[in-house]
Amino acid sequence: MATLRAFWSRIAPKIDLNFIFLGLLVALNLYANRAMALVSVAYPNDSSVHQQMVRFASSALRSGHWPMTMWYPNLDLGSPQFLHYQGLPATLTGALGLVVTPNVAFRLSLYVMVALWPVVIYGAARVFKLPRPTALAAAMVSPFLASSTLVGYEAGAYTWIGYGVWAQLAGSMALPFAWAWSWRALSEKRAIGWAVFFIALTSALHFETGYSAFGAVVLMALVHPAPWRDRLRRGLTVLVGAGLSVSWVLVPLLVNARWAAINSALETTGLVRGYGARQNLSWLFHGQLLDANRLPILTVLLFIGMAGAIALWRRDPLRRAFATLTTIFFVISWGPTTLGAATNLLPGHSDIYFRRFLLSFHLGAIFLIGTAVAYLASWWVRTIPAIIHGESTFAHRGRVVTIGLALLTLAIAVPSVYHYQSRNEYNVHYQHDAEITAARDLAPIMSYLESHHDGRVYAGDILDWGKNFKVGEVPMYMYLAAHDIDQVGFLLRTAALMEQPEYLFDSSRPNDYAIMGIRYILSPNSTPPIHAVRLMQSGNYFLYVIPGNHYLSLTVHSGQLDANKRSLLAWSGHILGNGTFVEHVSQLVRWNATTPRYIAPTVTSAHPGQVITQTADLSHGDAYGTVRARETSVVVLSASFDPGWVATVDGVERPTVMIAPALVGVIVPPGNHAVIFRYHGYRYYPELLALSFSALAVSFAVGRKTLRVRLVN
Repeated sequence: MATLRAFWSRIAPKIDLNFIFLGLLVALNLYANRAMALVSVAYPNDSSVHQQMVRFASSALRSGHWPMTMWYPNLDLGSPQFLHYQGLPATLTGALGLVVTPNVAFRLSLYVMVALWPVVIYGAARVFKLPRPTALAAAMVSPFLASSTLVGYEAGAYTWIGYGVWAQLAGSMALPFAWAWSWRALSEKRAIGWAVFFIALTSALHFETGYSAFGAVVLMALVHPAPWRDRLRRGLTVLVGAGLSVSWVLVPLLVNARWAAINSALETTGLVRGYGARQNLSWLFHGQLLDANRLPILTVLLFIGMAGAIALWRRDPLRRAFATLTTIFFVISWGPTTLGAATNLLPGHSDIYFRRFLLSFHLGAIFLIGTAVAYLASWWVRTIPAIIHGESTFAHRGRVVTIGLALLTLAIAVPSVYHYQSRNEYNVHYQHDAEITAARDLAPIMSYLESHHDGRVYAGDILDWGKNFKVGEVPMYMYLAAHDIDQVGFLLRTAALMEQPEYLFDSSRPNDYAIMGIRYILSPNSTPPIHAVRLMQSGNYFLYVIPGNHYLSLTVHSGQLDANKRSLLAWSGHILGNGTFVEHVSQLVRWNATTPRYIAPTVTSAHPGQVITQTADLSHGDAYGTVRARETSVVVLSASFDPGWVATVDGVERPTVMIAPALVGVIVPPGNHAVIFRYHGYRYYPELLALSFSALAVSFAVGRKTLRVRLVN
């Protein structure tokens, strides 16, 4: 016993309770979310796309290609998805997929990032120079937020039964450090490099989360205690440095913005415009933004933390900053629904999902809750013992009481979160069993579709019978996406111009199938929605083929359609279903016209000719065909138009044209021709990467130079 006591007396002072509790929190997260890592299933949410992007990136890297420059064919007739959407998380995870499988890499990344939240929050809090007890309190509550919106720092935003916003999760891991180092940079030049690095990293991982990183610099500069000239100079240095450091992402995005859809079908919904002040305030005061479906313990602590920040507004600038960030981002999350035209002052406002700013509200709330717990602990150790015993207390009691209060908070929060995770695990296992059962019948159909690349597949969509055609709880069109089958029906917001016409697709109109390049119909019904030939039946699944439909078609063009982003959806309503495309008549489109104009095409009985042979490998941005044209005609590729598409006719490069509603075409003269479509992505990534790394190096050099000068002095 004496030996044991001696051993304990030696190691006890070296034990850091903070790291012990952090380790326990991480272990709890790993256990609660184990289904994320252990079970391979298709996803019923955005994770299905993210995992698909990881597979695509891994395949591209394996073949020696940079995913950012490639054509991504799997959504809305294709787009340069990695350019218009944050491609860095998928690229990094795809690189890991070269070591393990891409699906395993995706699941591990999701699993580990959710588990490490407490560590990230604690680390950022210490960079803010918050006391250890305060940092630990913030870290301890961070995994247990629960809201009705499922878009913030909460597991429900990323789980199988949640929304699956995985790219945002990646950005949320860097955002706390972006805030913390930016605060330091406003008073310490040596911190500028780290501020620039984390803001740029956050922005590259997730654009909208990066928006909060840039915006936080401006907001913190307004309330920072440093002299205003220093704040202005250092704040501008950070913003310019971060902007240049992420130029490899921002410049291609801005250059190609005119070719990106505005998603007018969704822009009037709360998903884009925000839920408004009334709804958000109702959620807040009813505890639904932090404590959904439980006692509002975290909401009460937030109000205490906010009250403390207001009471100490002049004396505690860091709390002042937390209160400012939390409040302003909460207000911005109301969106145009409440703020109206005021949101037009925000750069890129037309492409912002305003509800996503609730993530930044959550982050600010976590730090305020941490300060509230620390304040209550401080009050306890100063007041209660003196009242009871008439004695003073010691400083070390503060940490013990802080941990005690945090544990009491968790005792209320943990059961609801554990219940949610248990339900998530149950659903994952249910889906796994359903896929095993369905695979027996689907195997021959999937094998056929995976070996034939001559057209797309339609298995319904959420607007028609597809919403009830499922494997387990996953719609069939998402199940096909999980197997990288080129399909139409997964209506997800993308930058592809054909994303808007796809909303108007009608499964009862043969012309719509021709426009979309749909050759196969996968259905649970013994009768297809249009005339098609039954190719095979396996169990309760039927596969049909539409004769004549492929990726390539030959048409004559009639007139010109003047269109822009705003008019595309309306014009598409005229084009889909009118039967002209199937009659081999198409319209050229003049894009970004100042005055949109629709002129109905002249339908002729003339047959322009035929496509003799064709082969498409859209995963690599290639399509080949031979045609016999009776007159001047247009060879149409059923892929979303983008200026990166280049065509050659008989070995001679020809300019591509946009074909209504937003397809790729090339004009050919009468006769027999060999036609090749090939996508060439953005060319200047090497130069922009050099600029970005140079800007980052200069940002760190600024701090090092300052430090050297001080050392010399």
